[in-house]
Amino acid sequence: MIEILKQNELAVDQNTLDFVARQSEIILIQSDENFIIQNISANCQEFGMEIEDFIKLPLESIIDFHFSIYMNKSGLGINGSLSYQLSIPSDKLSIPEIHTRRNIHGLLSYSPSGHLISSLWTIHPSIKPETQLQKKVWKTDYKQDLFKNLFETAGDAIFVMNGNNFIDCNQMALDMFACTRDQIINHSPFEFSPKLQPDGRSSKESAIEKIRKSISGETLIFEWLHCKRDGTPFYAQVSLNALNINGEVLIQAIVRDINETKKASQKLAYSEEFNRKLMDASPMGIMHLDREGRITYENLRMSEIMSGVKQRRPELIGRRVFDFPGIMDGSLGKYLSEVFQGKSVLSKEIRYTSIHGRTIDLELNGAPMCSLKGEMEGAIIIVEDIGRRLKAEAEIIQIDKMYRLIFENSPLGIGMSTYKGQLLAYNQKLADYFGYSEEEFKAMSTSQLYTNQQDRESVLAILNEEGRVKDFKVSFRRKDGSEFFAEINIHPYEIDGEEAMMVVVNDITNRIESEENIRVLSSSVEQSPASIVITDKQGHIEYINSKFTQVSGKTLEDVKGKSAIGMISRFNSSELIDQINTELLNKGKVISEIQNETGNGDKIWERFQVSTIVNSKQEVTHYLGIHEDITSQKTHAMEMERAREIAEKSDKVKTVFLATMSHELRTPLNAIIGFSSLIESDSENPETRSFGNIINKSGQHLLSIINDMFDISVIESGNIKLYKEQFKISNFFEETYQVLRADQERTGKFHIELSRKIPKGYNDQMIVTDKGRLSQIFVNLLKNAFKFTESGSIEFGISQVEGSSITFYVKDTGVGIPKEQQGLIFNLFQQVDDIYTRKSSGAGIGLALCKKLVECMGGSIALESEAGIGSTFYVTLNEVIPRIQIEPVRKSTSSIVPDLKGNLILIAEDEESNFRLLKAWVERTGANIVWVKDGQEAVDYIAGNPQIDLILMDVKMPRLNGYKATQLIKQMQPDIPIVVQTAYALSGDVEKAMLSGCNSYVSKPVSKSKLYKELTKYLVGK
Repeated sequence: MIEILKQNELAVDQNTLDFVARQSEIILIQSDENFIIQNISANCQEFGMEIEDFIKLPLESIIDFHFSIYMNKSGLGINGSLSYQLSIPSDKLSIPEIHTRRNIHGLLSYSPSGHLISSLWTIHPSIKPETQLQKKVWKTDYKQDLFKNLFETAGDAIFVMNGNNFIDCNQMALDMFACTRDQIINHSPFEFSPKLQPDGRSSKESAIEKIRKSISGETLIFEWLHCKRDGTPFYAQVSLNALNINGEVLIQAIVRDINETKKASQKLAYSEEFNRKLMDASPMGIMHLDREGRITYENLRMSEIMSGVKQRRPELIGRRVFDFPGIMDGSLGKYLSEVFQGKSVLSKEIRYTSIHGRTIDLELNGAPMCSLKGEMEGAIIIVEDIGRRLKAEAEIIQIDKMYRLIFENSPLGIGMSTYKGQLLAYNQKLADYFGYSEEEFKAMSTSQLYTNQQDRESVLAILNEEGRVKDFKVSFRRKDGSEFFAEINIHPYEIDGEEAMMVVVNDITNRIESEENIRVLSSSVEQSPASIVITDKQGHIEYINSKFTQVSGKTLEDVKGKSAIGMISRFNSSELIDQINTELLNKGKVISEIQNETGNGDKIWERFQVSTIVNSKQEVTHYLGIHEDITSQKTHAMEMERAREIAEKSDKVKTVFLATMSHELRTPLNAIIGFSSLIESDSENPETRSFGNIINKSGQHLLSIINDMFDISVIESGNIKLYKEQFKISNFFEETYQVLRADQERTGKFHIELSRKIPKGYNDQMIVTDKGRLSQIFVNLLKNAFKFTESGSIEFGISQVEGSSITFYVKDTGVGIPKEQQGLIFNLFQQVDDIYTRKSSGAGIGLALCKKLVECMGGSIALESEAGIGSTFYVTLNEVIPRIQIEPVRKSTSSIVPDLKGNLILIAEDEESNFRLLKAWVERTGANIVWVKDGQEAVDYIAGNPQIDLILMDVKMPRLNGYKATQLIKQMQPDIPIVVQTAYALSGDVEKAMLSGCNSYVSKPVSKSKLYKELTKYLVGK
């Protein structure tokens, strides 16, 4: 049988060949891809030749086998299979004395790319001749022909089947299945099989299928798992052939026991799988190369090292390693060439760039692979990624450098010496301590450095007894004869097998002097202006200074051994005492304010500070308490607290007053400005329209003053909030210009030239800040310029852009400001001189508000002015230019009257004048109106009339204010839009309205365009 397999090279050694040959009495031959014999089992001596005689012979020299026919039949490819049996006469064999006929079987191994790698051939025992006894048994012609055919291969079990049942068998069959003839005849083959075959299929179904195929004329050869009569399983190779005997179709089954061969094959497969997994688990990369340098195997670690991915790379199998880019360049190619020249094991470190461009440091170990004849067959390469090792070695070198650097630059003197006193090494600090040169130091013994030899003897005694010396104080002598005190630490160590010691020397001359200073300081403690107490670690008093006696009237004898905490417990709460104890236990330090009593019974306040005192082992030994009389400071602090409370109450009163004033002032202004606007737009009498215009502008002027006053109040209270947005400067300047053109028209100063200037390249410049507040600043500065400019021009624009900061300017040719009065203009309610005040009206608020707003925005304002020539104001804003500029979405400023026919609007307003104004504006939309005069009426109306589409809710109303009314209405109808009208101007009013549940708000005086915008938002297109 010839099988074409897709697998690695068949690796069969001499022991395996001999083992299989002994078990099966077959001769095994292993050949290479050119069908040259590489190995043969020992029983080849049956041919009259030794093993060595067969090696390197062509297979054709002993078997007359037409390989060209085989190759043609193998055209099925590596995924197909081919099997057939050859019977070869003895005269076709090149070696005499061969048996009459042999069965030849072949097993071939191919690489994944389709190249033949090796083959394994078996020559089976000769067929035994028939005996006279057998001839007597064969009585009928068909049986004689049958048994002649059966017993030509008597080494195998032979069965004859009629359909699915056995009708005859030979003796080998009885022996193989360990049963009698009666136990086989008329039984089926699947009765001698397990229920399932190894492939999971039913033995019965599979056997019937194969018998059917054989009857149809198909010759089958396959492996089958049989069972002996006692149930013992064994593997067999089965051949089924259909025979036509005298017109009757019978089936001949030849069964060969391959159990031992199967076990050997499984053992070999297990061994190969074990070796493969073992190599895949290796931390090193392993690669097999054939003698042409082609890769036949690489483990997972090799793939990971070379490609960075731990997975198989089948595309590399069969490729020549010498064809890889860069392999033959430099030392790597030379190294691999030496391995393939058959030299002994070679090792080399290289830096290799993989096929993916990754540079890695590798250590290569290569060894040639030779046949039994010593001929070169390939090589094995073992690769280790030594990047970490090299890094570790570099780190060790770096650590060595670091320790050497520490050694050389240590603030302590360090030296290594033998026990006899010879200096082996030392750092510069040690040399500095003693003042000797290098030659002098090396020539002398360390014993010469001691002032007293007794110190040296004590050091050696401690070293011998304890194995080390720690913090031992000695006196050394310098080269110039002066002495210094030192603290030494000695650690023994071994160098080149000899005992030595490392000595660390610390000059403590200054420390000893410091200890003397401490003794001096202790006397200062005695004279401290604060009371000082020292206790043991249990808190019992051991020491008090004279100040403590002076304050408490108690001497050390009076308090010694008493609890320091206990002495203050009766003057302070138990909670405070527990807190002091807890903090002292957890933190080792506590600072608190406590009450105490003097010797004459006066109550005092003290700053009480306790800290731990520890020894050299960081163990608490004592507590230090310091009592400082802070009665006067405490009294002052309490007075300040009372003053703060009074100020807070005053501030609350001020806030309530301002809120009330805001409402009281804005409410009438709402009517004045609103109705004057209606008069101006609706009246047909020109004089009446003129009067309406005057009233409206006067109201706007008064509203501007009120707004400025309340803005000042909000800023000073610290409640101002900034709302940043991104916008284009050129658009902002255009809007500001249009506002000022209207003011220019109002003041009648058409002869003054108004211009805006933006430097080239800044037309599209974006900034991020509070646009409303910036507009407020510009409008105030420009109105101030119009106020004090009678002729000439007013100009505003950009002065400088630097980084993320920008500086604006407003320049006029007005009266100017004298230098001596320039410091006053930013003060609240102050103007420069009566001559200017008489010419122009104003409250002196605008410039003060500008300064406060600019500072709240993180900027600054400056002035350049000269009397009679004009003034220039500079406003600098920092961190306002964004890194990424986004064009802002333009907002519609349309005030077109919306069409609200069919909508019902509830107006909750207690002031009739305000209602009439709102009614006049709302009626123009076509909406229907319901009027209620307080919050309670609004709640009651909504409870009975849920069809209301929108509510205009005033905040300040009798009985129930707008906030509470909004909350109650939202509980009944959460989806109804509520727009609050508020005349309050302080920060927090809007937030309070939104928290009550309203959807939006309009500030009094109500703007017609703002009102229409809110109505459009909630009612148009709903």
